[in-house]
Amino acid sequence: MIIGLDISAMGGKNTGTSRYIQCLLSQLNKTEHEIKTFPIQSIDRLPKSNILNSIPFIKRGGINRHLYRTFLLSSDMYNAKVDFGIFPNYLMPLNFNKPSLIIIHDLSFYSHPDFYSKAFVFYYKNQLTKIMKKNPLIVTISEHSKEMINKYLGVDKNKIHLLQPYVDASIFSKNHLTNHINAESPYFLYVGHIEPRKNLLFMIENFVSWKSKNSVKMKLKIAGEIWQNSEEIQNMMKRYSHHPDVEFTGYVEELELHQLYQNAAGFVHSSFVEGFGFPVLEAMHYGLPVLCSSGTSTEEISQPHSFTFHPSMCNEMLMGFDRLYIAAQSEKQKYKIEYSPEQMADQLNSILSTVIQKENIIFYLNRAHHDEVENAIEKTLLYYKLFNSGLEFESLHPFLHDIKVTREQIDDATESLLMKNAITINNNKMILNTEIDSFYTKKNKSIDPRLVKRLLKVLNKIPFITLIAFSGGTANYGINNHDDIDLFIITKPYSVYIVYLLIHAISLLFKSRNIVCVNYLIDEKEIVINTPNDLYVAHQIMSLKPFKNDEYLNFFISKNNWVTNFYPNYKIPESSHIQSSSLYRINSLFNWALNKMYRKWYQKFINSSGDGNVILSEHVIKLHTQDYRKKILEEFDIQWSRYIESKNTNDIIQALAK
Repeated sequence: MIIGLDISAMGGKNTGTSRYIQCLLSQLNKTEHEIKTFPIQSIDRLPKSNILNSIPFIKRGGINRHLYRTFLLSSDMYNAKVDFGIFPNYLMPLNFNKPSLIIIHDLSFYSHPDFYSKAFVFYYKNQLTKIMKKNPLIVTISEHSKEMINKYLGVDKNKIHLLQPYVDASIFSKNHLTNHINAESPYFLYVGHIEPRKNLLFMIENFVSWKSKNSVKMKLKIAGEIWQNSEEIQNMMKRYSHHPDVEFTGYVEELELHQLYQNAAGFVHSSFVEGFGFPVLEAMHYGLPVLCSSGTSTEEISQPHSFTFHPSMCNEMLMGFDRLYIAAQSEKQKYKIEYSPEQMADQLNSILSTVIQKENIIFYLNRAHHDEVENAIEKTLLYYKLFNSGLEFESLHPFLHDIKVTREQIDDATESLLMKNAITINNNKMILNTEIDSFYTKKNKSIDPRLVKRLLKVLNKIPFITLIAFSGGTANYGINNHDDIDLFIITKPYSVYIVYLLIHAISLLFKSRNIVCVNYLIDEKEIVINTPNDLYVAHQIMSLKPFKNDEYLNFFISKNNWVTNFYPNYKIPESSHIQSSSLYRINSLFNWALNKMYRKWYQKFINSSGDGNVILSEHVIKLHTQDYRKKILEEFDIQWSRYIESKNTNDIIQALAK
């Protein structure tokens, strides 16, 4: 299974969400599944959207990430053929319709809406309501958050999965547990964001009051950046930013944070609501006595070792400071902590097993969503536009790129694209409505049809030829609408160079060297094309039109059934095994001699073709087409990226306009 993980919430600063995603990614990489992270590159700028990146307010990181998640993340995951999406920061793209998992850390905007703006609360509630209708797997990080999800979202507790993070114990020194309280400058420590729900004003006021009553030598250090610059936070900073007993350090990097933990006398956390509480767990790893709010997840993860208080009761917090101070006089403890990589790995494996076993997951893995079908149709028609061509509607289903769909899905998506004016139908051919630089321009026919008929009649009579099929431009445009004859030929065993010699002779006799173009010449011993197996070669095989021996063409395609890796709706024809007489082995010596002759003849091309432009093996001849194939595939990738960029840019601009 290919698992896509949204890591857009991981910024430059190591927040709780970033730490959680780091833990999750580490454990995912230990599973048997293929893990792909999105965005693939940093989203300091929106990928491939130079127009939008020039708009000043979009340059802000939060807005940039929000736009990426809303409009670009889903298509990135579809293009990467993700089977299952994990969205570890509450929200997921509403147009992502594959099996998915969302991780809800807490629901503080439900339980304490006064801590947030009305717009923030409305947006998150509205998005979660829509997401819940998509029936993703619900995961959370504590029993407390599980209770909140059950209470506010109505999800059965049995359907909520725990996936709990841990603190990497390797970062702690072996001797830090023996440190005693720093007698010269002792301090209690708080680590976390500065925002209203953290209840910091209550904590600071009670600390100052407690110190004044007890006349102890102790400071309170608050490490973290201002997350919500509300009126309450502004007033708190004015009152206490220069207070002799309170120190605001701001955001600190990992090394300084390590030193703050290591030298602290105790740890205090007064939040009204918390999803997990990484700082509390970190403090326990440093052996610090912990004072935290009761009725929250911080109590859950720290019990039975912590001291607790009600986050609105002053007398309880004052008593808590007493207990914390007494505990700080003793040596730091070595707590038994259950949160570990092993626990998270067990929880993750259980969740992934649930994903794989659920019937609706299997259903969706085999059935594409409407938006995905539209995307595949556009991609397919773009490929044909490279060749200055459209595609007949009847051929769209077998030649659709990447995804397996039903004909009904094709009909619905095609109708939708027509309504959007993304495609048109002209002379029964579907055409993508976008301007691109066509890779191939069809030339006017300039060959005599009578000569073509004579050449094909002669080739048909060569006894060493098993199959003749039209390929390339002749197969796609028809023999009467192309300036040469592209042929795909399969010969009897050990006869490929004999046939090639005969074709040379015929072309000289009929003066037709510029008319007959043999794209591929192989004998029956090598009918499975092993390299290169790509979109271009798969399309060439599927497009072959038989001139001689259509039964053998079916047999050839059945032996190359790898084409369905690129065209999953293509039906491989049924065919029984066909084998020529072993008597053709008598040709082997002559065939070998001709092979040596041609290799010498084409030596200069072989020497300059490090990527296989010329193939002259014992049973295969293919000349001067690999460069063309490579250029087509590179151009296709470029044009498709441009098309997606343009499409996503239009979607975002329209959304912003609304």
